Amino acid sequence: MGVDTWQKAAEEIADKTSNALRSGNFEGFGKSISDVVSEAVADTLDDVRVSINNGIKSNVNINIPGKSSYREIHRNTDEGTGLSKRVENPLYPRRSPEKIKGILYTSLGGFLTGLFGVLDASISIPLAVSGYRAEALVCGIVFSVLTFFSLLPLATGLRFLGKDKLYNSLKRALGDRQYLDLKAFSAKFGISTRKLKKELKYMIGHRYFLQGHLDSDEKTLIISDEVYEAYLLTEKNKAEAEKKQEMLENESETDRFFREGAEYADRIGNCSGRVSTPVMAEKLKAMQEIVIRIFDKAKAEPGRVNELRKFMNYYLPTTIKLLNTYVEFDEGPSFGSSNVENTKKEIETAIDVINEAYKKAYDDMFDTVAWDISSDISTMKMVMEQDGLLGE
Repeated sequence: MGVDTWQKAAEEIADKTSNALRSGNFEGFGKSISDVVSEAVADTLDDVRVSINNGIKSNVNINIPGKSSYREIHRNTDEGTGLSKRVENPLYPRRSPEKIKGILYTSLGGFLTGLFGVLDASISIPLAVSGYRAEALVCGIVFSVLTFFSLLPLATGLRFLGKDKLYNSLKRALGDRQYLDLKAFSAKFGISTRKLKKELKYMIGHRYFLQGHLDSDEKTLIISDEVYEAYLLTEKNKAEAEKKQEMLENESETDRFFREGAEYADRIGNCSGRVSTPVMAEKLKAMQEIVIRIFDKAKAEPGRVNELRKFMNYYLPTTIKLLNTYVEFDEGPSFGSSNVENTKKEIETAIDVINEAYKKAYDDMFDTVAWDISSDISTMKMVMEQDGLLGE
C-alpha cells in the first residue's frame, strides 16, 4: 500500500542528492525534493482512500427483527439451500466502524514520519558536512514540515484506535444486557463521565451502536430501540403520575369531590361493559347516567355538595363493592354453585332498588325549584286578580 511509491521516491531523492553533490549545483534542489515527496504523498493518500472505501463497503449490516439478546455474529441455516449463512446482530455492526481507518491512518502516519525523519538525516547531514549549509537548511525545513504533517494522520489513526478500544470495552461491559450505567463504567475503566458521554455521542452518531441512545439524564447507555421505547413510555407515565399527584395536592375539597364522583361514574360504566347479561348491563348504564346527572346538578349548585356527602361516602362505595363482586362472579367459572348464582340474583335485585333510590335522590334535588315555581305562579295569579286582569 504505497510502499513501492516511497521506495521509488527514496531512490529518486538519493539520485538527486548524489548528482547535486557531484556537480556542486544545488540550484532548485529543495524544490525538486519537495516535488518528489508531494507526488509520493498524493499517490499514497489515493491508495488510502481506496482502501478505506473498500473497507466501508464490506461493513454492510443486515438488520433482522426480534429480540436482541444475541451474540455479535451467529450462524443460521438457509431454509432453501440448507447452507450455513451469516446473520448479523441488529445491535452492533459486523466490524468496528472506524477500526480500518485507524489502522490505515496509523500505519501511514507512522511510515511517513519515519521515512521523512530518515530522509532528513540522510540528506541534510551530508550536505551540512560537505559545507552546503544553506541547502542543508532548506532540506531540513522541508522534511521537518513534511514530518509534522505526517504526524496528523498518525494522531488521527491513534484517535480512531482509541475509540475502537473504548468501544470493545463497552461491549464487554454490556455483555448480553441492553443498557449500561455510565457512572459505574467510568469508575471501573478510569475515564471521566464527561469524556465518556462525548465519546458515546460520537459513537452513536457514527453507528458504533446501530440502535444506540442515551437516556434523558445522559446517565445510561441504551443499545436497543425496544428497550429505549419502553424507557420513554416509563418516563411518560412517570411524568403523568407526578403531574396528577401535584394536581391532587393543589386541588380544593370541592374539586376533589367532583373528581371522585366522576371516577365512581366511570367505574359503574366499566362494570356495565363487563357483565354478560344484557339486562344487567342496561341497568348499570341507567345507574351511570343517574350518577352523572346528580353530580352535574351539584356542579350547577355547589351549595348542594354537603347534601351529597353521605351519597358520596357511603352509597357509591357500597354500590361499587356490590358491582365488583357481581362482575367477579359473572366472569369466573361458577361450576354450578348455588351460592354464586343466588348472590348474583340478590345483587341484581339490589341494583333495581339502588336505581330507584338514586332516581329519587336526583328528583329531590329539584324540590326547592318546584316549590319556588309554584309559589311564583300563585303570587302572580293573586296580583293579576287584584289588578282585574283575570275574569271572575
